[in-house]
Amino acid sequence: EEISQGDQLAPVLKATQVRFEGVCKNGSILYCGDIKELPNGMIQVMNFESEWEDYTNDPLTTGKSHWVENFLFAKDGKSYKFWGKATLTTAHGEWEYSMHGYSNAKEGYIIGPPCAGPPVPSESFAYINVVGKSGAVKGMVGKWFYYMDWYGFPQAFEWEVTGWYQYAP
Repeated sequence: EEISQGDQLAPVLKATQVRFEGVCKNGSILYCGDIKELPNGMIQVMNFESEWEDYTNDPLTTGKSHWVENFLFAKDGKSYKFWGKATLTTAHGEWEYSMHGYSNAKEGYIIGPPCAGPPVPSESFAYINVVGKSGAVKGMVGKWFYYMDWYGFPQAFEWEVTGWYQYAP
């Protein structure tokens, strides 16, 4: 079926959600963040930076992502909340993320701030709102979900990613 440019194309694209799935892996830490113990015993980490490689079944969502996150660790070390921003650069354009999520340590483990020791087995959830800023993705919006259920070495430390995007209504 042939799709032609013109007035009829825009409503079709705006209404169509494109779904994708894949993995985000090979993370590398660029900056451990500014770490501070709060008076209530919680630990705050601001401006943690990392880079990841996103591989999906869609070239518009495959590329290198740069994350800048903030964390708030519970006093007991069993969980933390995080929020921040990221940029995914693909061969077809750039996405901007705003994110929030949380992580829970597996039974018997304690989660410490990044760079304070090796990562511990945990389950993590990240909720992402995306906006296309350049190239073929400019003007698109979407919601993506990152999930990691990590039991420790030698299993890969990587996120499963699913989501959708569409042109902004």
